[in-house]
Amino acid sequence: MLRGPDISSFQPDRIDAQAVMASGRSFVAVKATEGISYTSPTFADQISAVEQTMLVPIAYHFARPDTGNGPEAEARFFLRTVGGRPVGFMLDLELGGGTLDGWCNRFRSYVVQHSGRPVCLPYSYEVFFREHLPATSHDVNAWKANYSRSPVPPWLFWQYSNHVLVPGIGWCDESYFAGTLDHLHQLAGRTNPMPGLAAPIVGGPVPTHTGLGYYLCGADGGVFCFGDAVFHGSLAGTRLNASIVGMAVHPEGGYVLAAADGGVFAFGDVPFEGSEAGVNLTAPITGIGITPDGAGYWLAAADGGVFAFGDAPFEGRPGG
Repeated sequence: MLRGPDISSFQPDRIDAQAVMASGRSFVAVKATEGISYTSPTFADQISAVEQTMLVPIAYHFARPDTGNGPEAEARFFLRTVGGRPVGFMLDLELGGGTLDGWCNRFRSYVVQHSGRPVCLPYSYEVFFREHLPATSHDVNAWKANYSRSPVPPWLFWQYSNHVLVPGIGWCDESYFAGTLDHLHQLAGRTNPMPGLAAPIVGGPVPTHTGLGYYLCGADGGVFCFGDAVFHGSLAGTRLNASIVGMAVHPEGGYVLAAADGGVFAFGDVPFEGSEAGVNLTAPITGIGITPDGAGYWLAAADGGVFAFGDAPFEGRPGG
């Protein structure tokens, strides 16, 4: 399943979007505006950094119906600030009393009508949907936040955590996206530069030991074989706790995939020697390597941490 962070002025203005993409993320949602007068001071730099990569940019507006603002006034201010950027749109609505479906629908309709985008995504905590947006909670494009379990369907995005360490950004919120890369690009009025792929390629080309073929792997655990590379299975279609970030090939056939949370998945002749899944890592895993005899492997983390398994020796790490 695709995933991506959402950020605001609580995160750095100059993010490393290339590092975000290399970690297997597919999109970044960036706060643009709030109410009818506040523009995030980091919006321009953050969204520009995202636009310079193949990440899908999503601009969002923090709604303030609690102040008495009309939805059209807030929508006009939002669109004027974002300008003609090819980005997706999201409405963050989590303040206000009573039933707010009408306010939400008017804002979203104005944005769609004046931007040409297929939809403006409605975001809120699941409990807020239930109490204040009961009709919108049944929208197939809903973006629901729930940090303890999967939200009640339907949902297109699920903000599953408000404390994820994302390379190139730092600590922030993160969400799953239940669609494909093609769908994600369509939300932003874009064309997928990698049509047909369900997730970005993050590992490879990893050569076979004959040098006559190679493997590619996707952030969703999909595996693609070329030349004499042999397919031994994949994680495509599996709901992962973290994106796949690397791949290594066994000398006698088979391969291992590594996830950002330290999970290791072995296929073919590769023995499973352990993982860091479930461990509170100080930085996400960024790569994996197999020993020459295939009886062990190493995981490397973004902060220089190295984790050895099987017969892989630990020989040190940067800075100690």
